[in-house]
Amino acid sequence: MSNVTSGLARIEINNLSMRGYIGVLEDEMRYKQDLRISLTLMYDAIEAMENNDIDAAVDYQKVVDALMPHVENERFALLERLAQELLGKVMEFQTIVYAKIKVERLLALRFTDSVSVTLTSRRSTNPRVYNKKDGISGSIALVENESNHGKTRSNPRSASLAG
Repeated sequence: MSNVTSGLARIEINNLSMRGYIGVLEDEMRYKQDLRISLTLMYDAIEAMENNDIDAAVDYQKVVDALMPHVENERFALLERLAQELLGKVMEFQTIVYAKIKVERLLALRFTDSVSVTLTSRRSTNPRVYNKKDGISGSIALVENESNHGKTRSNPRSASLAG
């Protein structure tokens, strides 16, 4: 068994293809548009890791299954609204402490691959990943420490996070 004491895991679902009604023009509302959705989900995986227990992990298939009918059956004027509603559905999974969603509409403009909107949400009440003194969640520290074009941004307060 590993001596890992903190278990904030990141799940990435990349380039999920869907079709949905998005836009304000008559043709956009009559015909489904090609969409691509990417998600980053973070959750406290210590129990899942310690017990090798799938029931303690985030079931990413269930997350995708919650999104698909919403995209395929509802109508949206704005990518922002679609992203907001999908992010809300993701955050209904109580074990998820941080989520980022990117919704792309393919071939929305000439000479582009896509137009996209990205939204994030975080839950800051999980005691394993939240430091009340500083008001910082572990998910923030992990996100802020991601590489930025080869340069690492540091978070001087990340060392004070509860683990």
